Amino acid sequence: MKPLQPRSLNRTSTSPVMPKRYRSPSSAASSTGCLSLIECTRCAFSTLLALDSSKAVHLPELQLETGMSSFISKLIGLNQYESAMRELLTLRRRLERKNCEDVKNTTIRAKTESSMSSKALFELMDFSKITATGPLLGLAISTQLHALRIVHGLKKPSHLESILPLLRETCPSSPINLLLKSLKDENPDQTKCARQLESLSQSLLSLTPGVSAKDDDFATEPRLFPSPEVVLEVQALGLVTRLQSWSVSGHRGDVDKDIVSPLSKCLAAFSRRASPGHYHIAFTVFSQVWKRIEKLGLRPTESSRSPMAAIYQVLATLSRETGNVNEAKKWLTKIKSLTNPKEDSAARCCAITAQLLALSLKQSHQVDENLLMEVMEGLKGTLGGTSAEMDDLLVSVCHLRKSVMNLITERQDNSVSVSQGVGQLLETFIFQLPRFVLRWLGKRPISSPTNAAKDLVRFEQRRGLLSSYLPFIIDSAMMLVKLLLDDGRLAWDVMDATLQDSLAILENMGDLARPGTKCNPSPSYHVKISHLYYQQHLALRKSASKATEITSLKALRKSIDSVKNQSEAEQSRAQLLVKWERFAELCRASGRLDDAIDALRSIRDHLVRQDVVSTITSCLATEPWRVAWQQSPEIELLSRTVCNLAKLDRKCNDWTWLLVGPDKATALEHDLYAIISTDHRYRQELDLSSPTVKALLQFYPVDRHPIRRLRTLLQLLTTNMSAQDGLVALRAEVETILKSMTEETLADDSGLVRYVPHLRSLAACVLALVDSNLNTPHVTEALTNWKLMVSKCKSSDQLSAYIDNPSQLLTSLQSFVDFARIKGLETLQTEILEVSISLSKLTADRNIEILVTQGIALCLQHLNHGWSSKAEKLLRDNQELISRPETARELAVNFHLCAAEYHMSLGALDKAEQHMCNAQNAETALSYEQGARKGKGSKKRITTAYAYSLYSNLALERGDCYHALRFARIAVRQLFHDWSKLDEMRSAALDVTMEDSSQSEASERDTSLNSSCIGQSDPPRGSTGPEFWALAYPLFRFLLQLSSAYAHVGMYQETLYYAEQAQKVARSMESAVYVSQSLAWLARVWLMAGKLEKAMELAAETKPLTLGLEPTYQNAKVLCCLSSIYGEIKDPEAQADLIAKAETMLEILNIDNHNMSNSITNELELGMAKLAIEEKPVPKAAVRRTATTKRSRIPSKTASKKVAPKKTSPPIDAPIQLKPEDTQLSFLRASILQNQSTRLLDKNDWAAAVTNLRTAYELSKLPADVSQACFLMGVALIGQSLEQIGHDAVFSVIQDSTLSFPSVAGSLKERTASDRLSLTKTTASRTGRGASKKALNNTRSFVEKLREAQGHLLTAHSIASLNGDGDLVHRIATVLQNVVILLSNTNSSKPAASHPAHATCSVELARNLTWRRERKTVRLEASRDSKLDWPTLTNNTDSRRTSLGFSLDMDCFQRDYVDIIPKSWNVISVSLSHCEHDLCITRLQPGQGPFGIRLPLERASSRDADSEVFSFRQGRAELLDIIETANRTCHDARDMSQKGAKSAWWAEREEIDGRLKNLMECIEQTWLGGFKGIFSQHRRREDLITKFQKDFENILDKVLPSRRQFRSKKAKATPTTRVNLDPRVYDLIIGLGDPSAPEGDLDEPLMDLLYFIVDILQFHGERNAYDEVDFDELAVKTLDAVNSYYVAAKSSRGAEEGEHTILILDKSLHAFPWESLPCLQGLAVSRVPSLDCLRRLILEAKSAQSNPVDTDDDQLSIPDAREGHHISINSGTYILNPSSDLKNTQATFGNPLSTLPPAWNSIEMREPTEAEFEAALTDKDLLLYFGHGSGAQYIRGRTIRKMDKCKAVALLMGCSSASLADVGRFESHGPVRNYMLAGSPAVVGTLWDVTDRDIDRFAGRVFEEWGLMPRGTFAEETNGKGKKVARSNKSNQKKANIQNNEEIGKTSLVEAVAKARDACRFKYLTAAAVCVYGIPVYINSGQ
Repeated sequence: MKPLQPRSLNRTSTSPVMPKRYRSPSSAASSTGCLSLIECTRCAFSTLLALDSSKAVHLPELQLETGMSSFISKLIGLNQYESAMRELLTLRRRLERKNCEDVKNTTIRAKTESSMSSKALFELMDFSKITATGPLLGLAISTQLHALRIVHGLKKPSHLESILPLLRETCPSSPINLLLKSLKDENPDQTKCARQLESLSQSLLSLTPGVSAKDDDFATEPRLFPSPEVVLEVQALGLVTRLQSWSVSGHRGDVDKDIVSPLSKCLAAFSRRASPGHYHIAFTVFSQVWKRIEKLGLRPTESSRSPMAAIYQVLATLSRETGNVNEAKKWLTKIKSLTNPKEDSAARCCAITAQLLALSLKQSHQVDENLLMEVMEGLKGTLGGTSAEMDDLLVSVCHLRKSVMNLITERQDNSVSVSQGVGQLLETFIFQLPRFVLRWLGKRPISSPTNAAKDLVRFEQRRGLLSSYLPFIIDSAMMLVKLLLDDGRLAWDVMDATLQDSLAILENMGDLARPGTKCNPSPSYHVKISHLYYQQHLALRKSASKATEITSLKALRKSIDSVKNQSEAEQSRAQLLVKWERFAELCRASGRLDDAIDALRSIRDHLVRQDVVSTITSCLATEPWRVAWQQSPEIELLSRTVCNLAKLDRKCNDWTWLLVGPDKATALEHDLYAIISTDHRYRQELDLSSPTVKALLQFYPVDRHPIRRLRTLLQLLTTNMSAQDGLVALRAEVETILKSMTEETLADDSGLVRYVPHLRSLAACVLALVDSNLNTPHVTEALTNWKLMVSKCKSSDQLSAYIDNPSQLLTSLQSFVDFARIKGLETLQTEILEVSISLSKLTADRNIEILVTQGIALCLQHLNHGWSSKAEKLLRDNQELISRPETARELAVNFHLCAAEYHMSLGALDKAEQHMCNAQNAETALSYEQGARKGKGSKKRITTAYAYSLYSNLALERGDCYHALRFARIAVRQLFHDWSKLDEMRSAALDVTMEDSSQSEASERDTSLNSSCIGQSDPPRGSTGPEFWALAYPLFRFLLQLSSAYAHVGMYQETLYYAEQAQKVARSMESAVYVSQSLAWLARVWLMAGKLEKAMELAAETKPLTLGLEPTYQNAKVLCCLSSIYGEIKDPEAQADLIAKAETMLEILNIDNHNMSNSITNELELGMAKLAIEEKPVPKAAVRRTATTKRSRIPSKTASKKVAPKKTSPPIDAPIQLKPEDTQLSFLRASILQNQSTRLLDKNDWAAAVTNLRTAYELSKLPADVSQACFLMGVALIGQSLEQIGHDAVFSVIQDSTLSFPSVAGSLKERTASDRLSLTKTTASRTGRGASKKALNNTRSFVEKLREAQGHLLTAHSIASLNGDGDLVHRIATVLQNVVILLSNTNSSKPAASHPAHATCSVELARNLTWRRERKTVRLEASRDSKLDWPTLTNNTDSRRTSLGFSLDMDCFQRDYVDIIPKSWNVISVSLSHCEHDLCITRLQPGQGPFGIRLPLERASSRDADSEVFSFRQGRAELLDIIETANRTCHDARDMSQKGAKSAWWAEREEIDGRLKNLMECIEQTWLGGFKGIFSQHRRREDLITKFQKDFENILDKVLPSRRQFRSKKAKATPTTRVNLDPRVYDLIIGLGDPSAPEGDLDEPLMDLLYFIVDILQFHGERNAYDEVDFDELAVKTLDAVNSYYVAAKSSRGAEEGEHTILILDKSLHAFPWESLPCLQGLAVSRVPSLDCLRRLILEAKSAQSNPVDTDDDQLSIPDAREGHHISINSGTYILNPSSDLKNTQATFGNPLSTLPPAWNSIEMREPTEAEFEAALTDKDLLLYFGHGSGAQYIRGRTIRKMDKCKAVALLMGCSSASLADVGRFESHGPVRNYMLAGSPAVVGTLWDVTDRDIDRFAGRVFEEWGLMPRGTFAEETNGKGKKVARSNKSNQKKANIQNNEEIGKTSLVEAVAKARDACRFKYLTAAAVCVYGIPVYINSGQ
């Protein structure tokens, strides 16, 4: 028999109440001797049992059983459980037999079963059949206790589970029930029973595993222990048995220690070991024990630290896990009621509150804010407590986290409603958790010799516990951060604190925080936190405030910091490099350069450490530089970073120290290509002496790396083109390599051998560019080579095998194109563009932008040649590319701009405008794109300027001069910024900015352009460099456009200034084509300005330049321009030669267009989809069609009836084209035909001119061409008509006769054709013979031609009024006026025009148009251009500008301009005809139609051959000579102290005065003659006029033969038409004045009028032979009638006050002193520039009188106030002697001016500031200036014009203060015009220089007459020295003041000026110099 061995699974077990006992194996006890003894004892007992059974021996009662029980107890003690089990079974049967004798079955059953089976144990415990008491019952109880000890010893879970039903109190035979039954004996032993109950309790408790947490693993092992449910029930039975023993014995133990505490531990162990959902078991156990406790009346302690609190905690936990929230809340509420913050730890209090709140949130969504606040305060406070409490706190808070997150999520989904305040509290709780767990975990213990191991173990335990909860905590925080970020509700400080705490706890947790990160593909927490920071950064960037900008940078930096120290995988997932790069860019943008530089360096170093450069180096051996640097995103990022770092550091950073070996060369090459070559700041490093270049060339020696060395040198040459130094050395290096480079010498560059042909071609072109000569065979060969390379390739990859850098080649080709354009190499330019397109086509899959860009460039090039059809095809092809979705929006912008220019060039303005709108839409969409056009500032500005230029052209064609000029100015300003910048970098000059330029004095001129290189007379090498070449063409073009726009408005100085700037740009670029264009335009400007010598000089310089250029559309236009210039300066040979050259160019262009091979373009076109674009522009306007229809009929009608013209040069018909001519070329042909026509017109070859012009009109579609053609056609037809008129018997003298309009009374429509025919048959001519039939037909013919001419002129006028320049409108108006007057005087049966006022008002409308345009230009100067990124065209709906043709509403003209004139005013318009032969004077009066007369200036010589010719040019020349002499004598520097010097000076002045007097008398006598009465201010008396009319009619009836014949008997046979004169013709006679007046010699004037009247009758059908008319008798009788009129008028004359004449003069007539004509002397006469100006002044004056602005007393209106402007005497400023050198003026006016009212501002003896001068004009009513000139030296003209309103009336008593510069066809300019443009009511000034004393006398008299100062103030007295001084007698002055106050307001300023002329010593030299511009101005006294 083997000894017993210990079981392998036997473990030490602990009892809930007993100390641990360790049981060692019974090796010693289980000896063989012991076993023998046991066996002997067993045999002995067996023997005794057998004897007892056989009744052989009679033992005492139960003695044997008692012994057996003792033996069993010993066996159990010796761990002999099997033997004990057998003996125990025997004992049980004995006891059962004692209780019941029948045990056969039991015996049999026992024999068949194993003694160690669970069933046997069950049998041992089952005493349900025993009913005995006493000792037998005691033995049964002992048997059960022994069985329990065996169960404990065997350690088999199944044994305990099998006997458990027999242990329960519900089992009658359970041990506890048997023990209690024993107490029912007669003599119960309660002590023994109690002891046995306690033993039973111990036994039961010992059957269960230990309750310690460290025993949980063993306790849950099924092979060792039963289930936790069984264990808990057994433990409960043990505790209940203990309580029962207390009940039996009466002993009361410590219920907390002995009962409640073990129970709490058992329940806690159960909660840990059992699966969730067993709350009912625990609760049943607790209830079972608690009932026993209550039954015994025990009171367990209830406190937060009592066992009861622990039990409540366990029950709460179990109920919560079961889902019984109410129960859980009940137990937790009990726990919370037991807690005391003063006694309990903060951790425990917070944990309990957290649990309770978590349960509340599970049960209901109503949040207990108090509990929540308590938890949050607890988390913020000191975390004190035991380890268990701290663990409980973590667990409780984590449970609460789950409930809170569920609520937040449901709230986010809107499934629950939570108030905002509560929601914020919940969010705050979640955000507190990372900080809480960070504090909960604490810092890792510092190793020390004392408690290092213990603290570290505890820290690791905390880490372990936290590791299971930390992911949920961080996920919740980040989820909430994400939610709030998406909603935009997260504050930066909250987010930052939360994420930083998360990062800190992750750092402390180490690997436990991220299990499986290395193999986990999902982003780690660091990556997530980085992304959250980045999202916050993006959200903050949406706000534009400074604070958010700084915070956004912080967020981005922390996004980077979150992952920069993590693994490469995490950095990649977090996109660290992208964020780093963005951070650098934002720091740069916000000025944080140091941070940006640090970030870029970090990126660079990071990439270098990854060996990125080595990869590049290995690739460079076989691939080009750009390919090697584009292998991967990391490599591209490295390149970008290095470039940005160089930009920020403002130097090329040397980063080769990070590299070794060949990698250094890679870095140097990158810096050369990507940094030094692209940044102008490093241009000094682009020579061979540069350290970078030196080092790179050392790495690339010619014997090892010839290709790379050549590539480097070519790069240096290309980018350093504008340098002066170093090019020679570079060129020599390149040529050396090219000569020595062969396939055998390539060495290490053998892998790049395929690029040698391309590099050779590129070298040839670059060297040609260095020589400034692309027109060489080498360049042609290079282009051929490139074409061959391209033809071999079908893709960009194949192209890369021939060309190392296609994009760089395209850039170089673009530079070649720009240079070729500058040099005028148009054919080469086209060829280069075709090569570029072929290249672009191959690379279109990678970059379609280049293909479209080159296509657009070629399209514009075709337009420059005039090949509009080719341009249309290219546009159609590019349309398909633009429509692709991947195409950049910039291309759409450029495409639509190009299309707009195309349509505009063809006259299709609507289509052009549509494309401009499309371009604007594309630009608007582009501006919203992220990072749009980054780094393309210069190109963007060029595109924007181009758009402004096109909008300017479109606005001009639409007639919107204001926006045309504004857009043109912006276009120039956009480009000039870049031009100045380039020039500054080239010449190191100061920064240049372009200011506004305007029509002003020379001192105001914008000099910004001059300060750049274009202002240099000899710029170095043509401002070489691709940047200049690309910018020169648009800048030059826009400068010319701006100059043209100013010319359109008529502003000479601006036109000339910008034309000169364009010329400077052209000369600086050494561009022959630009120089020719600019010189031609300048010559045109000088010609328009009347400077013929200058124009001839420039034209002579331009001619050979232009003839040497290639045939292009623009060059042909230049030839046409030169031709017109030579035509106007009367050089017909040069004109004809230039026209022929232009026509030759046109034919060459046609041939090239039709025959030139263009295979590359065709190939491109075939590869693209086709889009239909209509070729023809919009049809002509309806008014043009009407004119065309007329012309188509008239020639055939007149050709058969007129004689053939003289054989002059035959008409030049347009050549027949084999193919339809391009539209643009047809425009050019029309221009050529027009120029040919002008030559024919000069030769009076009218028929040929008409033929050419008809063809030109049909070819013309542009409004400017159409209007010019119509105008020339009108002139030609007028010439034809006048030629026929010269042969007419009646009308041959009409051109030399004075004509009026209207001439006769009544309507012309009343006459019929029969009347006209009868008159012509019977009426005698001047020779007394009737008109023949041939003469009649001729009359019909020339009238029809005049009518046709009128139609053409009306068409031209309607177009030119909309978009023609002012000079053209004026010329058309004067010619139209002449035509209408001629027609009105030929007695046509048809109306002369749509309205009779056309003859007199067309010129006024032209003046109004130019005036309005200039005023709009002034407003443009005054307004600042808003910073628009794109132009916007506004619709101009000015009804006055729509058309001035047949639709002209003359009634509106009468209403708007004439009827508003006060009745006492006469407005006289004086204009000069275009040929300067006629003077047209028109009188405008309210209520009457305009009345005009045309005065041929040389009519006297035509009537009297002895009369000298006195033409306008003679009169003007004489006047200018007088003015020049007067100006010279005013400033004569001769020594007056010499004898006779003063007398000589006075004599010269008097002689000049006499010359001027004679001139004025000659003008009146010769030019005006008898028609000076039109200026008369005589007030019309209707009754007297009617009487005079009857008297004069009677005189005519008596004197004229036609009238005598009418009264004779022959009248019945030959009736004669009686012509009634217009009543205003009689006014001309009355206007001659009173014949009885002393100066009334009216013989010659009256004779002039009588001839005029006879002419009227003659032309209107009342024929009289001049030799039959007794003009002497007619004159005598007429004088008698006039005398009778004035006698009657004197007898009834009333006061004629306020009569005023306003002159409106042509720009060429302003210099004449019209006010000093003898007929106007003493009359109130002033001037205005135009009727529009007069209208403004009248309306403002009426508005001021009806609604006075000020309420001062002096502004009170006078009841009988005269018409005009009224000012206050209390509002004024005087500027006296500002230069301090006018002593006489100071002495004359010093004292009188000081007596003016105190409100006046005075500036004496000092120079005023411009602000003071401006304030005087805008704030005061009157300005008196006594100084030199007009005061322009103190205030700029621009400042005056820009005023909103010049309020002051200005008296400028200085030299030439009212003079206007005559600049030919441009509008006159000068100070007085500036004042009128600003709205000044009146300006007094001088037309030429005057002496101070004479003008002082004049001014003093003006002040007295006007009422500004009392009469006598300036009365002169002679002192002892003979000098006259102003009187200053105060008493006389006081009297005069009284008298003056009565006269104030009765005399206007104009009247005062007229009266004051007598005060001058020189009545003409000084008095005539003074004139008034404006309207009458009166002073209100304020009394």
